[in-house]
Amino acid sequence: MATCREGAYVAVKILIAEAKYREMREIQIMQELASHHARPKHMVHLLDNLEIKSPNGFHACLVFELLGPNIPDTIDARFPSGRLPGELAKAIAKQSLIGLDVLHQNGIGHGDLHTRNLAFTLPYLGSLTEAEFMEMLGKPEIGHIRRHDGKLLESGIPKYVVKPTSHLNQYQNSAPTIKIIDFGQSFYPLQFPKHYIPRYL
Repeated sequence: MATCREGAYVAVKILIAEAKYREMREIQIMQELASHHARPKHMVHLLDNLEIKSPNGFHACLVFELLGPNIPDTIDARFPSGRLPGELAKAIAKQSLIGLDVLHQNGIGHGDLHTRNLAFTLPYLGSLTEAEFMEMLGKPEIGHIRRHDGKLLESGIPKYVVKPTSHLNQYQNSAPTIKIIDFGQSFYPLQFPKHYIPRYL
């Protein structure tokens, strides 16, 4: 999570150095969609992209609008039955199909559509101050990285990882809206993905 120059909260996706080609394809497809549809309602919006250098090489960074939790995380946090309420499930299915229709009208396959790539919007986040937002996220849970043999970490290896927050699952609006995310496996008709298992659509 970060803030842009205008002060809005954004999500930054930083890719491993070897993934540059795949993400350039993702950028190309999302820019193609934006050129035909100003702001597709049920697809995450790519706001910007840039490149940074690290000890591991150059990394593509994609800047997206900030969204909330995905469907499985929401179910785990809010629905002990392990299932979405019927009306909510119907609304999600309808919105997913609307998003897919926009993709298919433009000759694009998502390539990796499943419930973890459907995220809820949280419109009220934009009205929070940074202090309020950080309070809502809660204290970060940090896990330090150590080698089994006790030796020092090599250059480029992070010293710790941060567990994703689950607190956003508590905040859903009364008329939930979902957006399709993660276009890293998306493709044009003549550029089929390498994977041919049922999970990939």
